[in-house]
Amino acid sequence: MNKIFEEIFNYMKDLEIIDTHEHLPAFENEREKDTDVLKEYLTHYFNRDLISAGLSIDDYQKVLNNKVSLIKRWELVEPYWEVARNTGYGRALDLSVKALYGVEKIHRSTIEYLNKAFLDSLKPGHFKKVLKEKSKIKVSLLDSNLECDKSFFRSVYRLDNFIYPNTGDDIEQIEKESAIKICSLGDWLKVCEIMLDKALSLGAVALKSGLAYRRTLKYERVSKNEAENGFNEIFKVKHSPDWENQAFMVGKKFQDYMMHFVLGFANKRNLTFQFHTGM
Repeated sequence: MNKIFEEIFNYMKDLEIIDTHEHLPAFENEREKDTDVLKEYLTHYFNRDLISAGLSIDDYQKVLNNKVSLIKRWELVEPYWEVARNTGYGRALDLSVKALYGVEKIHRSTIEYLNKAFLDSLKPGHFKKVLKEKSKIKVSLLDSNLECDKSFFRSVYRLDNFIYPNTGDDIEQIEKESAIKICSLGDWLKVCEIMLDKALSLGAVALKSGLAYRRTLKYERVSKNEAENGFNEIFKVKHSPDWENQAFMVGKKFQDYMMHFVLGFANKRNLTFQFHTGM
């Protein structure tokens, strides 16, 4: 059985893959420099396991403060780390430090050496080592960054602001980027297509929506007339002094219509559409 596993594993290790969901800096020189290994590893994901294990929010914020002694911060988080080590996120960190830095696991006895190795990695060449040499990633799809290092990334583009605008400022920004004054639903639909084509011309290869954080994923069929009524509600108070900063709740029927409209664009251009489905 071990021999079969090793054969399959060794075959898979050499496969070139496409990473379909990435939030790395668009260029390697944009990596956070004012950081250390604890701040970097606990900004996302594994922090939820640690808090679930009992780490207080106040202590978690202290652990992120890289101006404080690394060992003092490790002592704060260590009891919860040991409890959560075998979660998926905890195991991923141990596997990563072994592959990248030769450290068997993240532990009191290794944290200082690991931190030095991590800080040494904040220089050109680390992206190539991790993404190409170690991970065999042919290309990664980068969320929402149209300008990116094409040797590693391609962009996915979001039209969520067209489906679910939050404030008048969102609309003003879209007018500025498109150089078109929006006065009707027809203008809104026209500008939506213009911005999509602009994104595709700049290298976007797919669309994405993250609206599951704000609403249901059940987008129903709605008539254009119903959507227009919702759109007109947004513009009722456009000329009030605080319109740009005023938050408003666009109606669900408007959102539903716009999602199907955007999906039509994706279909016509043969684009993949990624849906973030929430936690």
